Amino acid sequence: ATSSLALAGCGGGDPLSRIESTYDRMVNDLCSRCPAATGSSTEAECRAAGAANNPFSGAQWDCQRGVYQRFPNELGPYYDCISRSVTSYESCMRSATASCPPTSESITACNDQLNAGIQACPRPDSIMATTELSACFAD
Repeated sequence: ATSSLALAGCGGGDPLSRIESTYDRMVNDLCSRCPAATGSSTEAECRAAGAANNPFSGAQWDCQRGVYQRFPNELGPYYDCISRSVTSYESCMRSATASCPPTSESITACNDQLNAGIQACPRPDSIMATTELSACFAD
């Protein structure tokens, strides 16, 4: 998993790589400045929590990446929008952790903002891309 994070850190041009890079940068920043942001007492504990809770890794994310690679034009606008939401989330978390430890209200506000931003992203209008993407979340 470490090698994929290192590759993502290069900030590839596709929106999925930008999302991964932003998340990794946020975890690095928060954990070095304020491990308490994740309820951790040490930087290492914080990084472990950040990796364990990373929504942009694992089988579902790998599946989304595969679908994106097959339908980059159809899915580009959707993932660009998610990338913008994750970048806003990073800024929000930076502000929330300016005072360490952050208040639970400030963290909740950032999470709510992220979820609302992602929900507002325009769904792809390609039936094939949407069907394949849906399969990534099927149990």
